[in-house]
Amino acid sequence: MPELQSATRERRSAPRIDREWFIEIKNATGPQWRGHSVNVSSTGMRVRVDRALDVRGFMFVTLYPGDNGVCPIWARFSLVRQVVPREYGIRFLDLPLKYVERLQTLTASN
Repeated sequence: MPELQSATRERRSAPRIDREWFIEIKNATGPQWRGHSVNVSSTGMRVRVDRALDVRGFMFVTLYPGDNGVCPIWARFSLVRQVVPREYGIRFLDLPLKYVERLQTLTASN
């Protein structure tokens, strides 16, 4: 009889590291949320924000990783799930290659 796969199998395509970097989130209608990352990878992150997200239209996140004063990372994202109140898992959409590579470097350096 074949073994059953674990229900808690890792589904992420990139490793995540725990990091608290400042973030700002905006949507197409203008509201802005502030908070910080909980963990980050080159494909997405978990964020904690100052109030519940109002998911309407396109959502954008600006991440300030603090790596030697280099410009912030800006990305469109999709909401994957709410983890707990005011904490969300998000997936980056159309992230430019230069940001993917930068995040891969930052997450590989633990």
